[in-house]
Amino acid sequence: MDAAPARSNTFLHLSDLHFGARGQQEVWEALVDHVATLDPLPKAALVTGDIVDSPRVMWLHEAWHGLFKLSRALGGGNNPNIADKVFVCPGNHDRYWRGNSVKPSFIPRSGGTNLFDTIIGRHVATAPNLTIGATPPEQWKLFVNQVDTSLYSGILAQGFVRKPDLDGIRELARSGYDPQVPFSLMILMMHHHALPIAELEPHFPKMNSVASVFTAATNPGRVLENMLSGHVDIVLHGHEHQSHSARYALYDSHKGDIAVIGAGSATGMDTKTGCDIKRASFNIIELRSDRSVWLKVYKGAGTWSAPSWNVVPGSTVEILNSTAIRRNRFLRMRTQRALQAGAAAGRLEETKFSEWQRHVTLTSSRDAIVADRRKNWPIAPSQFWFPVANETGWPSLPEATIVVGGQPLALNQPSFRVSSLDEEGTHSFFVDFDEQAATRAELIDTSFKWEDGILLTESDLALLDRQTATGLRKDGLEFVAATVPRDLPLASLTLTTTFPIGYLPGPGKVTVRFQNTLEVGSRLEPDLALAERLQRAGHTLALTIPYPLSGYRYAIAWEPVAGPGYQSQSRDNLIARLLSADSLKDRLLGTALDTLAQSEWHDELATVSLYAPQRAPDSDMVLLKRVAYGAIEGAPPTEAPSAEVSLQISGSTRRNGFYRTPWWGERGGWLREGGDDAEALEQGMLADEGATLVLPIWPSTREGPPSAIVRIGLRRLPSQSEADLEEKLAETYQRLLEKVEVRILHQMAE
Repeated sequence: MDAAPARSNTFLHLSDLHFGARGQQEVWEALVDHVATLDPLPKAALVTGDIVDSPRVMWLHEAWHGLFKLSRALGGGNNPNIADKVFVCPGNHDRYWRGNSVKPSFIPRSGGTNLFDTIIGRHVATAPNLTIGATPPEQWKLFVNQVDTSLYSGILAQGFVRKPDLDGIRELARSGYDPQVPFSLMILMMHHHALPIAELEPHFPKMNSVASVFTAATNPGRVLENMLSGHVDIVLHGHEHQSHSARYALYDSHKGDIAVIGAGSATGMDTKTGCDIKRASFNIIELRSDRSVWLKVYKGAGTWSAPSWNVVPGSTVEILNSTAIRRNRFLRMRTQRALQAGAAAGRLEETKFSEWQRHVTLTSSRDAIVADRRKNWPIAPSQFWFPVANETGWPSLPEATIVVGGQPLALNQPSFRVSSLDEEGTHSFFVDFDEQAATRAELIDTSFKWEDGILLTESDLALLDRQTATGLRKDGLEFVAATVPRDLPLASLTLTTTFPIGYLPGPGKVTVRFQNTLEVGSRLEPDLALAERLQRAGHTLALTIPYPLSGYRYAIAWEPVAGPGYQSQSRDNLIARLLSADSLKDRLLGTALDTLAQSEWHDELATVSLYAPQRAPDSDMVLLKRVAYGAIEGAPPTEAPSAEVSLQISGSTRRNGFYRTPWWGERGGWLREGGDDAEALEQGMLADEGATLVLPIWPSTREGPPSAIVRIGLRRLPSQSEADLEEKLAETYQRLLEKVEVRILHQMAE
């Protein structure tokens, strides 16, 4: 049913190319030729320094042509002045002769330090971001940034990041968020390594180990600290000609964690012997459709005339899972939103993360009880509201509690409102209060009932008009969902749903979906990573999503079950008798009318209709055929209910709604409230009715659809107010339906 998982996207991470070194061109040509054969073809190349062996004009021009050739191999454009598929940052060899600075950082530089910028820097891709993949789940946004660790270094091959650049790294927290693209990566390129590389450390003390002081970054702690504050996802570096991968994090809920990835020399450069394909290696960063990021290291073999490249055994590792990526994106968005609102950074870190828990209890009568708990939630002055939507049924019975400053607010009665601009089936849950200032509530509990809103079986889906159905329902799926507010970063969203016995879908019938509501025409698409988080407990499905994407809708979707086994010969026999010339239908009608006449409703102008189900021709659609109709003796004539009623769900969500209530096994009563004629007529009331009652009738067990439906129409007496009718209905209609049911069942048993 679902499409096969999309192929992953990849990009190259290269370092330490050393154009101009002995043997470099042969290895480089072999590398570019191999890259062009990779499947999938990488979308870009990120090169972390030491492009040349020394900043000589000839070698820099040679490097430029080599980078352009790599860009073309990756599908780049033909413009000879730009390598649009290549991003670079400089290394110490790009700034100084053989990579060694002879002046400390406080002495001004000149000469070769600027040649890299004028020959290489202005001819490679300079855009700070890169969107790869056409549509979700393949689409990613890469925010590619760089910091020059060589320009202001100490002496020899040391690296250093000065304060303005550290501030710039920290400021990355303001960006790296695009609401239109579901997953993004903040990537920082630098040349010098920021973490120790164990493979290069000796097993016992050596005099030459002192030399490492002159090749390392001299302030890596500050660099890493600012990377965490900038919520960087991946740091790419080179310098030591050694493949390396690690994670770095602090015990701070307001920071993320970083994948630190080092690349070996792509041309196998050695200071003494030059380049050799047997030492060459490069990294592939793979962006998978399950929202994880993986590292794969390739190493060269053979000779430059007969080269080969193979994945290093054991090098394929997950460097970031989907949760880590969402968390950093959440932190960047949270910072961005707070700064836009004028919040100080210090105040931002004092603010607790917002959380949302939604539990949906489904009933066998196709109602859904929706209970929400929101924690640390911002609320506007005087009002809290949120949208609710479903193309079947309608919401009722809203309740709410809001706690601010440890005390519950005094709330007006919650209500549902429908705007003329809302699409069909969309309402808003509103609750008003006296709090006049925008604030943050520690707790908001809300609940409501969505009546006749859930399709639990295949036969329920058959009632849905596929011509007007939308989204997953058009595909034969049912679902429960929650939409994360556009401007509120959430630390977690928990979505659970409990099924009645006999309706829980089996393994393999449930998927987890997501949808970017900000994208016009988007659909709920499968999410493979989140599907692994789905848990079953009894008749409950539970899904917790850490750091969900703002403006996104998340859903648990399932194929409705065939339905509990309820084949009943007695049910079928009763339907056949009601649809025939048998006198049973007249006896049942008389029993219902007699019960009304003997009840507290004997004064009202009441009518009774008896319906039996039948299938529509050439369709699974159910029609209710009126087989008997009558009124209490003495009641004036009235318009009769429809001779035939379709249970199809089409157009208005309320159309003929109360006929489906008994079809799904529930007694029901409706009052024409406030003279709302349009809504009453949609549900199936007659023009002069003040209230309508419905009752399902089974011959024996109460399983599956009923054999008959009793409809009772009540007209308000001229002397009776609407309030009087409502009070009487609230107190006695259930008791009346029970009496009618018992007497009809007694009549059927005779």
